Amino acid sequence: MQGKLDGDQNAAVFAEAPGTVSSKFADVGQKVAKGQVLAQIDDQQYRSQMQGLETQYKFASDLFDKQKRLWDQKIGSEVQYLQSKTNKESLEKQISSLKQQVDKFKIKSPIDGTIEECNIKVGGVVSPDPRLAAYRVVAFKNLKVSAEVSEAYAAKVKEGDKLIVLFPDINKQVETKVDFVSKYINPVNRTFIIETKLLDGINDLKANMIAIIQINDYHTDKAIQVPMNVIQTDQVESYVYVVRPKDKYNAAFKQQVVLGNSYNGVAEVLKGLSVGDKVISVGYQELVDGEYVRF
Repeated sequence: MQGKLDGDQNAAVFAEAPGTVSSKFADVGQKVAKGQVLAQIDDQQYRSQMQGLETQYKFASDLFDKQKRLWDQKIGSEVQYLQSKTNKESLEKQISSLKQQVDKFKIKSPIDGTIEECNIKVGGVVSPDPRLAAYRVVAFKNLKVSAEVSEAYAAKVKEGDKLIVLFPDINKQVETKVDFVSKYINPVNRTFIIETKLLDGINDLKANMIAIIQINDYHTDKAIQVPMNVIQTDQVESYVYVVRPKDKYNAAFKQQVVLGNSYNGVAEVLKGLSVGDKVISVGYQELVDGEYVRF
């Protein structure tokens, strides 16, 4: 089945506030740290408000300090003291709230990584639209491959099952196991999600790269296998031709078989064959039951 390579640190970065980009501090290919400012949106209006509040707060803070000293000396009224305290605390809350607003005008990286995509430019307008990412930051760690599996395998695929992940574009493969099996069946395509984690150190991998997953959902140590192309069927049964002695010679005999699982052109034979049986694999289409053969 086909899957997709991804990581839990592949982050699309969005603007939190609408406005015009006033400056950029990072671009494609640059390594960035978590919390680092990547771009600045024009916030002059809020900064002007901040300056006015900070001036008011300085005056309110000085007034409160004076009122507190007087109140500690039992001078002045309690109303004056409480009023100055309330004014100071109110301005503190306003400044704190405005700082949060101002901070939204900074586009920051949510993770440590490398910028893989930049969709903004200085002077351009941005908005907090989840469909319009300003940056994409990728940290290729904690890699995982996810795939959609047919509902028919819901009872066969379990956490811990061994699997092989193939990356055809870079001609590499890795053996791993199923780390997550979804409990939800998608009603649209009748599939469920599985995931497997990959160890770091595999070179040339890229996010969203196609992966081919092979899951070992069946195992037996005593299987008799034959190529599927030698198995013939009629209206009653499946059969193969085997070589057995006849009148001191070898002859082809029709042998009914009961088949089990099949994979990659090979079928498991549950009944009908034993270890050592010679199955005819060439010219079997023209054989008649009991016909002499030589090989």
